[in-house]
Amino acid sequence: MAEDLYIFVDESGQHARGEYYTVAGCWCLSNNSPQYIFDNAREELSRHISDIRDIGHVDELKGSQLPKDRLGSFLKTFEGATYKDGTIADPPYPWRQDTPFQCSHHSFNPELGKQVLADYMAEADVPHVLQRLSLARILSPLTDGDLVDLDQINEIHLVPDADVWRTPANEVCDLLAELQGTEINVETRDSSRTPGIQIADLVAYSWRSYTKDSSCEDAATFIDNRLL
Repeated sequence: MAEDLYIFVDESGQHARGEYYTVAGCWCLSNNSPQYIFDNAREELSRHISDIRDIGHVDELKGSQLPKDRLGSFLKTFEGATYKDGTIADPPYPWRQDTPFQCSHHSFNPELGKQVLADYMAEADVPHVLQRLSLARILSPLTDGDLVDLDQINEIHLVPDADVWRTPANEVCDLLAELQGTEINVETRDSSRTPGIQIADLVAYSWRSYTKDSSCEDAATFIDNRLL
């Protein structure tokens, strides 16, 4: 039986200001509900972080609250835990690599983006356009070449963090359905109750940090090797 494809989405930085902004997606196959996907692996990583830092239980994984030089090893620990998580489909997977989850990301300079588009639209509209373009970019593996074999997938679910993403996510997915025939279900959720969004947060924060000041190099290498 075909599994559902879930794409969990989070961002790092502000899409309306500043010089560094990243949106990231964490892709996996599952027939579970979003709140359960990766839950066991996330819990194992939380215990691992608590043990090595000698702190209490980590309730929500946030890249900005973790040491940058450890994010690569944390992502590796998480990936190892996904193999016995129980909520992720077994291979074969619809992507080329034989790994339980994949990543996509897009980064841009919001201030530069506003200057480039200033002559074409009202300044207040530019951040919304940039946000939609970044989301479309991280979803491009669904329509670009043969990066994802859609024949192996039942339904596609986009799960971004918070209601601020509801309108842009629905607009982008409606366009993909109209132009490409790709149907995507959108469900915004609270990151604190959705492990997949927390992993997308680690990916987004790590990649933004790497583009900003070359930190998180180990995490960036990990992400690059699992990039759709």
